[in-house]
Amino acid sequence: MSIETPDDEGGLGDDADLSPAMVRRLQRAYVEEKAARPDPLIDDPSIDLDMYRRVMRLRMADYALSRHRIYLDMNYWIWLRDAAFHQPKLPIHTELWRRLRGLSKSGRVICPVSYPVFAEIMKQNIATRRRTACVIDRLCGSICIVDKSSRVRVQLSHFVWTKLLGDQTLKPSDRYIWAPGSHFLGMGHIDMLNWPSELNLKQQKLWLQFTQYLKFSDVFELTKEIPLAERDNWQHTLLQNFMSAWTRDRLRSLKATYKIEVGGSTDLIVKDIVDFAADLFEQGIRSPLGPEASHNDLAASLASMITSGLTMGRVTTYFPQYHIMGVIHATIRWMRRRHQVNDLMDHQHATAALPYCNAFFTEHDLRDTLTRGPFHLDRAYGCDVISDPDDALIYLEEIAGKTP
Repeated sequence: MSIETPDDEGGLGDDADLSPAMVRRLQRAYVEEKAARPDPLIDDPSIDLDMYRRVMRLRMADYALSRHRIYLDMNYWIWLRDAAFHQPKLPIHTELWRRLRGLSKSGRVICPVSYPVFAEIMKQNIATRRRTACVIDRLCGSICIVDKSSRVRVQLSHFVWTKLLGDQTLKPSDRYIWAPGSHFLGMGHIDMLNWPSELNLKQQKLWLQFTQYLKFSDVFELTKEIPLAERDNWQHTLLQNFMSAWTRDRLRSLKATYKIEVGGSTDLIVKDIVDFAADLFEQGIRSPLGPEASHNDLAASLASMITSGLTMGRVTTYFPQYHIMGVIHATIRWMRRRHQVNDLMDHQHATAALPYCNAFFTEHDLRDTLTRGPFHLDRAYGCDVISDPDDALIYLEEIAGKTP
């Protein structure tokens, strides 16, 4: 059995090079793995699993950062999918697909994916999931941006080791957020507890190496029987709208609203970082506010430092996850907009795109929020935010016109 796949010229191809049979998919990945050069780190017992993951991410970073990175929100992925399968809503969508496909094939552009893309595709039926994943395979460069929890851990780790402990030897934090395209759900491994430790470690690294050759669509084929996801976050939406209405008369400026947003997020940050704080506590690390008596106290101290630093504008570059979310929520409240049911996913797209990509193609309201002063998040992170498809095509034409 085969499934339809988009061809390189912008339409549906006659031949299907992807199969719903996972045996064929795994065989293809196995052949690609065997054709690659042997990895000496696999047989080196001094390289533990965490170190191997970090090396893998650094290798992915070398690949990703040498290319122009364009993050697409779900609207753009749907437009490109329909254009690739000869069902464009507008002619401009076909032009976008053809230009992006050409730039991707030449190795000049990648469109990395992240967990929010997966979560939104899961709202589709099986047929459209397959089509969308197939298009993503052709544009993502087999690269993903790691999930929110992993990014927060990287951001916090970099802050602790460089700012608090004075280690200036670490690479920039954006070097550790890139992973193989199949890792958007995490970098899991198999653990054979009854095996000798060195053999267990080797097979764990071998498995991670193998997953580099799995495609985004392969993971979707494994999850094809999962029921459709909930189509909205209505409880979160109701709560946000209630809080916005309750505090509306107390707001004095967008900056002041931002300080309210991040100042009230300490408890949420504690939940995000408590596991990382436990690791630090076991290593004997304490914060300048300490010494703390438990890892929970350490998490509370670090969260307090983060929220205080954000309100003073001193750590916004260290914690883009919290800064971007704070600005987005503050802008919605200050502009007296209502939260919509899909806003949460859109906001997570922004936190994955702005700090790490050259451009973010999204919808109009979010572009207005991200580019609005006084924060100008697009300028702060050096990421062009574009909503109009015609502007997106101009942007791509400019890339194509530049000498590689």
